[in-house]
Order: sequence, then C-alpha cells, then structure tokens
Amino acid sequence: MRETEVDDDHRHDPFGSTRWSIVQAAGTDGTLARAALETLCSAYWLPVYGYVRSRVTDVDDAHDLTQAFFAEFLRRKTVAAADPSRGRFRAFLLTALKHFLVNEHARDTTLKRGGDQSIVSLDRDVAENRLSTGRQSNRTPEQEFERRWALALLDHVLERLAQEQAAAGREREFAELRPFLTGEQQETSLADAARTLKSTPQAIRAAIYRLRKRYRSLLRDEVSQTVSSADDVDDELMRLISAVSS
Repeated sequence: MRETEVDDDHRHDPFGSTRWSIVQAAGTDGTLARAALETLCSAYWLPVYGYVRSRVTDVDDAHDLTQAFFAEFLRRKTVAAADPSRGRFRAFLLTALKHFLVNEHARDTTLKRGGDQSIVSLDRDVAENRLSTGRQSNRTPEQEFERRWALALLDHVLERLAQEQAAAGREREFAELRPFLTGEQQETSLADAARTLKSTPQAIRAAIYRLRKRYRSLLRDEVSQTVSSADDVDDELMRLISAVSS
C-alpha cells in the first residue's frame, strides 16, 4: 500500500480513527455530531473510566460518572471548545474530565448521573479487570490516564492494521503473525509460522518487516491527528512510549 493512501483512507472514512476532525465534528449539530462523539467515547472510555475510578471507590458510581461525562460532552457540546491549535487532545480531555468531577462533587448528589442514556458500552467487570492489569501504586492518576490512553491508541492502530490485512485477503496470515508485532510470541517461531502458512522463514521474516513498517506508519498517523502541529508528533510518540513502559 502506498504511504499516501493513509490520507485517502481518512477522507473516505471520517470516523476511522480518533482525530481532531472528529472532535470538531462532535461540536456541531445533528447526526454527524452524535456519530462523531460516539466514536470518541468508544476509543477513550477506558482511560476516562480509569481516571474516574481512581477518584471514586464505588464501581457503580464510577460507571455512572463515566457515562455522565460523555453525556455532558454531547449535551453541552464541550468538544466545541476543543481547539487543535491549543495542543494535545489527550490533555484537553483530561482537563475537561477534571472539571466535570469537581462540578459533580460540588453538586453532592446521589442521583443516577447518566440517566437512561448509555453513551458508551462499558462492561464493569471487563473494565475492572483491565484496570487491575499493570496497575502500580506509585503511578499518579494522571500517569495512569496517559498509560491507558497510550494502550488504547496502540490497540486502535493494531485493529486498523488488522482491518487492512483482512481487506487485502491476508486475514489468516495476519492472525498468525500478529504475535510478532505485539511481542507476545513465546512458543511460535518463524519456522512454526512458515509451516502453518506453507511459506519459508525468509518470507515470513519479510512479511513481519512489512507489517511492522505499516504499523509504525499507522501509529504516527494516529498520533498526528491528536496534536496541533506535525512538529509535536515525535514528542507525543516519545511520551506515549514512556507512559507504556513506565
């Protein structure tokens, strides 16, 4: 695939990734805004829920507050205030969340904050399980938010790559080689993968190289959509890598 096709994908699929254009669309009226906001919610619910959970001990309250936060985004069009020239969308979202929690605390209410409106599909058991993985007591809630943001972004990029490979008729090959991208391969060797795919270790090594190159390209593209300038991409990448490894 040509490198320029990344931009082509964005033009044809405006909701294909988390980007400032989606944020700005969510600040408008109508069906487009709703679809844009739901896309954002789906992409970032875990970092948001994780931060809320660090401030709220009751799981049900944390769930309701998370739903309510995204509902407020839609009702008040908070995202309309998001300006890509001001920096990183990650920082904007966290600031908005902090303000929301302060306001909720000031209201001192026990009402069902999310009402009957379920903005994001949130399985509390799954969420609690995922949050417990890799949790360290020495991380601040803000550091955990950045870590979960980075992991969510990496998962999203891997899913985009999987969809690309499936569309190209290489779904089975990608399923076999995916562990080589994520560092999860423990028992599977190049020779094993070659036998499974009826190929050669050399061909498998070349295929992994191409997948890693494409993955890096997609990752850079994703990050570029959440910062205000191309000059910030490398710095944001370094911050996200640091957040995951810390």
